[in-house]
Amino acid sequence: MAKSSKIPISEVLGNTNMFKVGRVLWHCNEYTVAENIPDIHGNVCIGVTWNPSNDHPCGYPNSRGYQQWFILPEPIGKMCLAAKELEASAPKS
Repeated sequence: MAKSSKIPISEVLGNTNMFKVGRVLWHCNEYTVAENIPDIHGNVCIGVTWNPSNDHPCGYPNSRGYQQWFILPEPIGKMCLAAKELEASAPKS
């Protein structure tokens, strides 16, 4: 499970031409995993981005100084969504 972040999420998340952030699944200092806003065909995908650090001040991946999203293959994206559902339905202790 991702720990809470010291990096404000508003400084990390941004849309790109290929990925419009819809719902953040996990966010911590090291990375963010999000679900996109479905396109006009209802297609959903999961993207991951490694947040800015000393080694990568623009995050990773990035293009021309702008942080980008790496789109996960569909089977892995489905596993992420299933894990989020399990996490949400787990008893709170």
